[in-house]
Amino acid sequence: MIPKGNLREPFNNIEKRADLLLITKGIPDINLTSKLNDISLPLFNTKIKAYITTNQRNKEVFQKGKVFLLSGIADPYSFKKTALSLGLKILGQKSYPDHFPFKKTHISKAENRAKEIGAEYIVTTEKDWVRILPLKPNYKYAIIKIELKIVEEKNLINLISKKLNLGHTPSKDNTNKS
Repeated sequence: MIPKGNLREPFNNIEKRADLLLITKGIPDINLTSKLNDISLPLFNTKIKAYITTNQRNKEVFQKGKVFLLSGIADPYSFKKTALSLGLKILGQKSYPDHFPFKKTHISKAENRAKEIGAEYIVTTEKDWVRILPLKPNYKYAIIKIELKIVEEKNLINLISKKLNLGHTPSKDNTNKS
């Protein structure tokens, strides 16, 4: 399955169900690259832009410093790598499985651990923050947000336009005159 995990599309369905491929997280390994070379779909590369904000209760601007990472995502290594790229000093990390259903006890344990090690913030993903916020966390949290940028955005927009218009471009002359 690609990428990996439950509810992912089998590789042999790519040309049956996809109109294009987006490559995320850098260059695919050699095995995947050779499989992609055999596929006749348009391929688009992406770039990731990461930034960090504090949760809404904290009105201060986030100051880079000592943090504790908390996540429930498929790739905690990538999350840590992103945090390091933002200049954060990671004192500790707790990773749960993807789509983890956080409970108040998990948050309390993370907050206690962050306090023990002297972390100024608990840093989490935007995806996890949505599940943590309803649990009314008590610590200062910062959220890493990710923006995905398409390298050849104009080409992608043109391709999507063609698919939506079934190869036809709307004409100004075709207005409905009722």
